Amino acid sequence: MKRDERGSGTVELVLIAMPVLAVMMLIVFGGRVARAEGTLAGVAHYGALQAAQARSAGDADSTAQAAVAAELAASGLPCDSTDVVVDTGDFRPGGTVAVQVTCHLRLSDLGPLPMSGTRATVSRSVAVVDAFRGTS
Repeated sequence: MKRDERGSGTVELVLIAMPVLAVMMLIVFGGRVARAEGTLAGVAHYGALQAAQARSAGDADSTAQAAVAAELAASGLPCDSTDVVVDTGDFRPGGTVAVQVTCHLRLSDLGPLPMSGTRATVSRSVAVVDAFRGTS
């Protein structure tokens, strides 16, 4: 007696396609998280470079804050909240200035899967103050 196997190929395809689709969505999500982290690293680097060109520690702080805010707005990163810390403890010709940017990424905006919550992403960059630059 021969069994009717019509439709079994469709069932097998559905059973295989669902896990494959889930893995592909996780790969897309991971790629978007990595891209957001790279963008945040660029924002922190830009903030540090701008701070290193300031004439005083106070100017470095305000310059870095403004530069980071502008770059974050232009980047389109889905940050719920951000925190910018500018370390001007070694602000002198030949010294360094560091900028740390923390972004709480909305996970729902990063992937095709419905995810809730945020992920804190931190990036820090250090720039050297020009040794021949006049500071006050």
